[in-house]
Amino acid sequence: MILIALGHQRIGLAMGPMRMVPAQRKRSGYEDAMGEGLPEEPLRIVETLYTYEGGVSAALHLLEQGCTGIVCSSDVMALGVVHGVRQTGRSVPYDVSVIGYDDSPLIPADRPAADHGAPARGRHFSRAAASPHCSAQLNGSGRLTPRCSSPPTHRARLDRRSTHRLRRRQHAATS
Repeated sequence: MILIALGHQRIGLAMGPMRMVPAQRKRSGYEDAMGEGLPEEPLRIVETLYTYEGGVSAALHLLEQGCTGIVCSSDVMALGVVHGVRQTGRSVPYDVSVIGYDDSPLIPADRPAADHGAPARGRHFSRAAASPHCSAQLNGSGRLTPRCSSPPTHRARLDRRSTHRLRRRQHAATS
C-alpha cells in the first residue's frame, strides 16, 4: 500500500456498508495490505455511508485512533475526510494523508493529478505500486492516479534528507 511506503503505520479505512460487494472487496484488500505490510498494527476500520458526511464522521473516528493515513472507499467520502481532518485543526497532506477511490470527476478540480500511471497490483489497495508521489487514487480499472494529498510522513521526509546529506558527505570525502 502506498501509505505504508510513505512511512505511515496507523492507517485507517473509511468504507461504505459491508452489505455492498464493493465495500467487502475494499475491506479485503485493506486487510491484505495491512497484514502484509504492517502485521503488528491493528486494523482501524469505520463503516459508514458513501457520503461526504460519512467521510467527515469516519475521519473524526479514525483520527481519535491516531491514524495518520486514511484510505477512503469513495472520492466523495475522501472529500468528507479531508474536511473532517481540517475540522480538528490538522492539515491534509502535512498531518494526515488521504487516499480516495473511484477517480471521480470531482477530484481533479480539487487536486490536480501529479501523474497518471502505475498500475495497482493484486486486489484494490493491496500492494499498490509504491512510489514517492504525493498520493494515489485508485480508479475502477485498478490504476493509480497520484495526487498531492498524501506526501511521505514527516519522519520519512527527515530520513530521506538525512540519507541525502550522508551521501553528499561521503561523495565529498572521496573526491
